Amino acid sequence: MRWWSRALLGTALRTTVRATIVRPAIVLTGVGSVGNFGSTFHDLRGELPVSEETHYISRSKEYIEGMVWHHSATTGQTIRSIAEFHVEVKKWPGIAYHMAIGHDGKIYILNDPGTVSFHAQGYNRKTIGVVLIGNYHERRMTKEMKDAALLLQDYLREEYDLKYAWMHKETKSTACPGKYADEFLRPILYGPRP
Repeated sequence: MRWWSRALLGTALRTTVRATIVRPAIVLTGVGSVGNFGSTFHDLRGELPVSEETHYISRSKEYIEGMVWHHSATTGQTIRSIAEFHVEVKKWPGIAYHMAIGHDGKIYILNDPGTVSFHAQGYNRKTIGVVLIGNYHERRMTKEMKDAALLLQDYLREEYDLKYAWMHKETKSTACPGKYADEFLRPILYGPRP
């Protein structure tokens, strides 16, 4: 990953100011070994529905040990509708994931990585949750998603000195992130298994 691409994403991830206006996208092109795919990062922190009664707790960077891959298991739902489901139906403080990747390879920042969200029960305090938007038990990941997943995993591993990357199904009995995501992710996972 080139120094300037990491610096731009790092700036976006470290920003903790929450505004009610849409932040401009940061466009990264020519990203090292991932190829010249032009992934775009969008910061949605402060834009998604959150609970008025409960709030996620925070942690310092030193407590983050790894990441967990998920899929939304949805067909056509938006990140906003997923956040609404987490808040209104599940009664969680906000959307469960820290980052999301769309079909087009866009990467979305949903929660500050210092947030202890509810994405992988038993592992929330020490992991960052990344969700692939869509149902990857039924469909294959796009090339753009795969490129973005490689970029994001490399960035998070370097920025947070992560010791492992897991799939959600390794932490509990679930099919998440789906068989087609499993095919792509399994060879790039690293570190001790849960």
